Amino acid sequence: MEDESTPAQVITEAMIRRVIREEVVNHSAFMGPSKRAYTVKRGFRTAEAADYIGVSVSQLHMLKNANKIPARKQEGGKLLVFLKESLDAYLEGLDEA
Repeated sequence: MEDESTPAQVITEAMIRRVIREEVVNHSAFMGPSKRAYTVKRGFRTAEAADYIGVSVSQLHMLKNANKIPARKQEGGKLLVFLKESLDAYLEGLDEA
């Protein structure tokens, strides 16, 4: 039975993702090189960015097209690069919503 004096906290999926990501960073020494790269990587290709924030590639494109997550085109204009700071800012915005 819940204590009536303490309001229940709603835990969102974004909050869970953030906690997991923080734990991965804290324990990156125990992980293989592919996961450890996310802790220091600055720019992500599309599939990596989608994996980093936990959405599909098509969902990531929808977020980009809706101007919720910015992306840059790399030299040649075909390859999209998503900056880690932009992805983190998007996730933090989910926590606040």
